[in-house]
Amino acid sequence: MDSSRVGNRWLAGWPKVEWTPPRTPLWELAQDGYSADTLAGLFLLADMGDRAPLAAFGVGGEGVLQIAAPPGGYLLSLEQWSPIGRWGARVRHGVRAAPIPPDVPHLSDLLLLNVGEGLPTSLSEAIPRLRPSTGLRSEGRLTVAWEVYGLSRRREPLTFRLSLVGEEGSLIRRALRRIGLLGKAPVFSLSWVEEGSSQPGLLFRAIDVDLPPLEAGRYVLRLEMEIPFRSKVESHRRITLF
Repeated sequence: MDSSRVGNRWLAGWPKVEWTPPRTPLWELAQDGYSADTLAGLFLLADMGDRAPLAAFGVGGEGVLQIAAPPGGYLLSLEQWSPIGRWGARVRHGVRAAPIPPDVPHLSDLLLLNVGEGLPTSLSEAIPRLRPSTGLRSEGRLTVAWEVYGLSRRREPLTFRLSLVGEEGSLIRRALRRIGLLGKAPVFSLSWVEEGSSQPGLLFRAIDVDLPPLEAGRYVLRLEMEIPFRSKVESHRRITLF
C-alpha cells in the first residue's frame, strides 16, 4: 500500500496480487487472484478515538481510495475481503497532518504515478494514475506529482530541486544524513526555476522522471523548494529499486 497526504485528503492505492487458494471444493469454480466482488475499505480513526472513523470503499482488484479529513493524528487502515476467495487482508499505520498556515510555503507528499500520454494538470487527473507501491524498477520511468501551498500574490520565483539519494548504512548514519549532519552525493539530481503564481492558494505540479541504472536497494526521493528570503521547504518519499 502506498498512502499519501495531499492537502486535507488521504489517498491510498492497493495492488493487484495474484493469489490461488491451496484447495478448491469441487462445487466451486477456481479463482485466481482477485474476483470482481473483492471489497476494499480505507478507514481513518482519530488518535483520540472519540468519534466514528472516516471511510471510503471500493470494489475490484485494484484502484485508489481517498478521504478528506481535518488536520490531526489518525490510525489509517486499508482492508480487503474476498467472499469468493475466502481471504482477507489489512495494513495499518499511524498518520499525522498539521494545519497549514496561510502565506507559509509548504509541500505536499510526493505522489508516485504511472506514466501516461501527458502530464496531469490537477490532482483529480493524477489520482487514477497513483501507483499502489513504492517499489520501482531501476532504469524505469515514473511521474512525480505534488502540490505547493502558502504562495502569496508577490509572484516570487520558485526554485525546485529533485534528487535521489541512497539510504544504505546503519540506522545512526541514515538518521544523521536525514537531518543534514552527514552529507552524501545524490545519484540523480535535477533543478529548475519557475515564475511564482499571481494567485494565492495551491499550485499543482508534475514531472516525468527517467531513473538512471542503479543498484537494487532503498533510496530517498527528495524534493526541495526555495523562495528568495524565505525558508527552504522539502518533501521526501522512500522508494525501493529492484
